[in-house]
Amino acid sequence: MDLSEPTTDEQAELTRISDALAPDFKILGELGRGGMGVVYLAVDVNLDREVAIKVLPPYLAREPGVRDRFLREARTAAKLTHPNIVPVYRADEIGGVAFFVMRHVDGESLADRLATSRTLSPLDVTRVMKPVALALDYAHGRGVIHRDIKPENILLERGTDTPVVTDFGIARLMEGAPQTATGQILGTVLYMSPEQVMAERVDGRSDVYSLGVVGYKALTAALPFESRTPTAVLVDRVTKDPPKVREAGPEVPEALAEVIDRCLAREADARYQTAGALAKALEEAANAIHDSSPTPGYSAGRAELIPALDSAPEIISEREAKALWSRAAQLQAETGIQPALRSLPDSLGRASGSDRRSLTSGYRMSDVREAASEVGISEKYVARAQQELGLAAPDNTRVAKHAPAATKLVPANPPRSNPWIGAPSVIIYEVEVPREVRPDSFEVLVNMIQRAMGDPGHVSTLGRSLHFALVHQQRRLQISIVPRGGRTTIRVDERLAPLIGGLFGGIVGGGGGGVGGGMALPLGIALTHSPVAGFGAFGATALAAYLTARSIFRQVRAGRERDLIQLVNDLAAQISSGA
Repeated sequence: MDLSEPTTDEQAELTRISDALAPDFKILGELGRGGMGVVYLAVDVNLDREVAIKVLPPYLAREPGVRDRFLREARTAAKLTHPNIVPVYRADEIGGVAFFVMRHVDGESLADRLATSRTLSPLDVTRVMKPVALALDYAHGRGVIHRDIKPENILLERGTDTPVVTDFGIARLMEGAPQTATGQILGTVLYMSPEQVMAERVDGRSDVYSLGVVGYKALTAALPFESRTPTAVLVDRVTKDPPKVREAGPEVPEALAEVIDRCLAREADARYQTAGALAKALEEAANAIHDSSPTPGYSAGRAELIPALDSAPEIISEREAKALWSRAAQLQAETGIQPALRSLPDSLGRASGSDRRSLTSGYRMSDVREAASEVGISEKYVARAQQELGLAAPDNTRVAKHAPAATKLVPANPPRSNPWIGAPSVIIYEVEVPREVRPDSFEVLVNMIQRAMGDPGHVSTLGRSLHFALVHQQRRLQISIVPRGGRTTIRVDERLAPLIGGLFGGIVGGGGGGVGGGMALPLGIALTHSPVAGFGAFGATALAAYLTARSIFRQVRAGRERDLIQLVNDLAAQISSGA
């Protein structure tokens, strides 16, 4: 879906829904779209609060019995009251629109988090999985099986990273409903239990399996069974035992790996028999990790789901960079399965003069990692090579692993650069101020944000925290200010999909010269693997359009990043002053 500009059909759909739900609800914008419906951000006019509204899509609403089932399942989910389950406030049908209203969770899904950080630390995995397991145990005790546990259905609240489960009971609608998108089918079957694949009777142990797959993915950035087609995944799921977690992630602590492996047993009787038992096992694994020395590459004991700060040099020499690349590639060749490696450009990663510290020339460590990633070398082998070559031991050119608490801006979950668009597709920064923000200063902070953004946005408060959001066709930005324990965390999170869609959409539209809509799919597939090869079939005009869009995107993104950093620093200064 092109997030930058809604299609004529989507605009008509939005108008129809807005008219049907008025005056009880005011639709503010679209939050997400999937096979089971569209989720909108709205305001409950009567209660004056933001809510999320999920609407059954027309193609399903036309199916006999599906609409009634949609409302029945939503009403069943509404009976669940648990701190880690998104509450459903209302399920109804108005003007031919079937919908249910739920709490708007200000944050991101676990899928979004993994898209930027790839993995979580073992302790952070337990912090996500345990509350979800407890929520599932609560639901199972009331006869409700989720049936569709996956990262997209686990939401992380902004500021606290509290996990909450959404879409309870909605997966049952897919049974017998038409499947319209292979991607939607594959996205679900990757997390389905063997008994679910075989259309056998399922119980809570099926959700235990699915949550185990989530843990596997969060720890290793891989899935137990992966294939391009749903059929191949289904066959593997019921005929093969999944690979052990430590085969995909040798650095995963054994105590946690054993928990995940047991969740993924093919036979339900061999798994944890209840989600509550899984929660207890996760707690024991977390205690074991706490008691042991921290695993290299992870930050044990941290409350936030943020990758450990690097203790590597900021700048390394050309000789060290080449040695690191060579050793990482060798480790991957000996112990892992990897794609064919492309040659590294000689100039890639060269530090600018302003970045040089004690060395007169060299490479930024972040660029060394990025270069390795772009040629197919896994991050875990780069980290291992760093350890072997002594590039992770602190000295006077290194960054402290646990810097003193201060008002210091750092990338939160540093995003990986997408080589085809020239930069990361998200901007995420965090700053921690050693003072709690006062609620009576919220008005000043909101005015600062609105002036900087040039947009009133949507402002909300939750407890003592302040949240600002832009959710429209041009920008998707969220800013949160959360006080806790004598400190205040300021976080900015912008998703650049609208910008990307607007710029790169021209490649298969007017900007692409003779590249028409019928060529969009093959061109998109080609770009995923090689932009030059992809455009080679369509001519220099399309390639020029692509390069132009790529250049503009990098410039616009850099400008937005500078503005957001300046805003966060201004907010931090305002809070620090106590004014």
